[in-house]
Amino acid sequence: MIGLVVILLIINHSAGVSYNQPKFSLCALWDSNATTFADGDTIGQQPSGIFINIQNNIYVTDREHGRILIWDNETSTPTKIISEDLIKPWSLFVTTQDDIFVDNGNFNNRIDKWTVNTTTHKFVMNVNGSCTGLFVDINNNLYCSLVNHHRVVRFTLDNHLALPMIVAGTGCPGPIANMLDHPHGIFVDIGFNLYVADSYNNRIQQLMPNQMNAITVVGFGAAVYFILNRPTCIIVGVDGDLFIVDSHNHRIVRSTIHGVQCLVGCSGKSGAMSSQLHNPQTMAFDSNGNIFVTDVNNHRIQKFILTINSCETTTSTKTTTSTTTITATTTKMTTKFTTTLSCYFGKDYVNLVEGGRRHISQLKVGDRVWTLSHDGEHIIEDEIMFIGHAVPNTPTYFYTFTTIEGHTISLTDADYIVVATNDKINMEIIHASKVTLNHKLIMAGRRISLEK
Repeated sequence: MIGLVVILLIINHSAGVSYNQPKFSLCALWDSNATTFADGDTIGQQPSGIFINIQNNIYVTDREHGRILIWDNETSTPTKIISEDLIKPWSLFVTTQDDIFVDNGNFNNRIDKWTVNTTTHKFVMNVNGSCTGLFVDINNNLYCSLVNHHRVVRFTLDNHLALPMIVAGTGCPGPIANMLDHPHGIFVDIGFNLYVADSYNNRIQQLMPNQMNAITVVGFGAAVYFILNRPTCIIVGVDGDLFIVDSHNHRIVRSTIHGVQCLVGCSGKSGAMSSQLHNPQTMAFDSNGNIFVTDVNNHRIQKFILTINSCETTTSTKTTTSTTTITATTTKMTTKFTTTLSCYFGKDYVNLVEGGRRHISQLKVGDRVWTLSHDGEHIIEDEIMFIGHAVPNTPTYFYTFTTIEGHTISLTDADYIVVATNDKINMEIIHASKVTLNHKLIMAGRRISLEK
């Protein structure tokens, strides 16, 4: 028997919010193959900023030609072009009044405001550098992420005599709680919590109102460790989920209470195919939950269609599986995104989701298989993520590490592990056979020393 639970797409338009915040199921999926909304002939080389308002009007910064392109309700060609006195604009933000705030700091050292139905613009704030992120909160405060000054500043738009205030970072690059290193995208929720894509620190920082010490919510130093590589955009969903452009991993990921899940670009490799990205920069949702992303080094804007926004559960009689190959599987189409281990032995076969059976020696990474759930009561759809030891009837060496806190972990000599050295801040990924007592294991966002 199959029970289907459908969660409808709900758009939450909080007071004063001009951007789309669709409500997504934990099982939401996007088509892995994108369509190209605009290419380099339209948007120029290396587009960076994109914004979509609640009317589905799309705004993009064309850095090459120093202009803003506007599409009304996702039309196929731009309906308006703004191109006066802009030099390499990086980011932009559009308010509910259709005022466009745009970075003009690369050479002009300022933020400009354009009124969309007029041809006029005015200077708003001196910034002395590019704003790689712009945001206007519901109290009409303007935020700028100053990438080369390693801080975020806030300016009150209702008081033009006010001076910009530093709200994150010290002005010097660094990895501790009150420092940033080349910050990019920013987001302010309706509770005035500030989120920063702290790019060179490979983390997402959350700063509560009037606090300068941040909490790392995703990436290096977070409670649940997940590897980011130059994150450049952060969007907070209506349920508090975080959507992150992981630029140098060429993907977009989602962080929920159940963990971090890759949404698109999940091979982790750069490329120009419809399923690939190359150093994406900024993303935005339309009101239907589709993802638009500036694919910088492919000189295009890609649109990933939301295909599933519901959770499906299945029930069946309890089964058992015996195994030879150690595999790790990540749950698909369930309410949890967790990693589980399964072991196969001897001449066992595995049932495939698309039908039929396959011998364990013929399994490949990416195969979708049926496995038993954690509670032992349900058959669930899983995907093979890696195969640790696939050669039948042969021994292998296992390396067991014991930390000073008494934790142990065992890996084969072919497996990789994330470590940090005693005299270095940065992490590295090495073979388990290369680990020495000079390394520290990265565990739950902490660095734990090894003992003999």
